[in-house]
Amino acid sequence: ERHPNHECQVYTGQAALTTAWVRDGGDPGKVPVVDWKKHIVVAAFAGQKPTAGHQIKISTVAIQAGENKFWDLYVIYKESEPTGMAAQVISYPSHVTRVSRVNTTGKVYFLKEGSQEASQIRARLKPR
Repeated sequence: ERHPNHECQVYTGQAALTTAWVRDGGDPGKVPVVDWKKHIVVAAFAGQKPTAGHQIKISTVAIQAGENKFWDLYVIYKESEPTGMAAQVISYPSHVTRVSRVNTTGKVYFLKEGSQEASQIRARLKPR
């Protein structure tokens, strides 16, 4: 089963990434190698869609000082639907990317592009 629901994830270690990779049908021998001392992995999943052509894309990853001297991570994503005709096949759009590691004990926020919250904070964020 490949992320049948809309969700966003942060992976901070190889075990969690490997579990997700294999759960989604990836070859256990081809799990991406990440230098976890320097990076984390963020992922946005659009869930199950009835046709091809749907997309989800992480458009902004930024940090902002949060509570208790920790950094909060903001991930803004956008979704799009197919234009015109699309193959009648179930799809599971996703976007996974590696970003520089920050003090990950802060909060993580996933915000949909165009939402009121994303619009309100975008001006304050420093892209990473």
